[in-house]
Amino acid sequence: MSTNSVLARASSIGLVMGLLVLAGHALKMIQHDLIFSELETEVSFWGRGAYQPTQATRRSIASRLEHQLQISPQNSRLLTLRANQLAWEGFWSESDEDYSRYLRQAIETQYASLLTRPAYGQGWSKLLQYQAVDEAGEELHKLARVQMQKLQRWQ
Repeated sequence: MSTNSVLARASSIGLVMGLLVLAGHALKMIQHDLIFSELETEVSFWGRGAYQPTQATRRSIASRLEHQLQISPQNSRLLTLRANQLAWEGFWSESDEDYSRYLRQAIETQYASLLTRPAYGQGWSKLLQYQAVDEAGEELHKLARVQMQKLQRWQ
C-alpha cells in the first residue's frame, strides 16, 4: 500500500469522525431547542383564560428550566423564560414574603438575560414590568428606563 493511499484513507476516516462529532453536536442542539419550545409553550399558556397549571406541572417546568440553565447558563432565551416562570410563581404565591422573593428572582434573572442582549427592548420592558419600585430596586429600575430611552432613539 502506497503512502498516498494510507494518507487518503486516514483523511477519510478523520473526515468521517469529524462529521460524526458535528452530527452529535447538532442533535444535542436540536434536542435542547425542542425542550425549550415545549417549556416556552407551556409557560405561554399560564394565565390565559381559565388555564392554570397544576402544582406538579409548575414544579416540572421549574426543574426542567433549571436543568437547561445548568447546561447553558447564559442562554438569554432560557433566562427570560425562567424570569417569566418565576414571576408567575410570585403571582400564585400565598404570602407576601414568597411574592417578594419570586419577584426579586424574576427581576435578577431577567436582568441577567439582558446582559447578553442589551439591545433587546422587549426584555427591558419586561424587566420594568417585573420591577417593583422600592428602595432596593430603584437603581435597576433607572437603568432599565435609561436603556429603553436609548433603544427608542434608534427606532
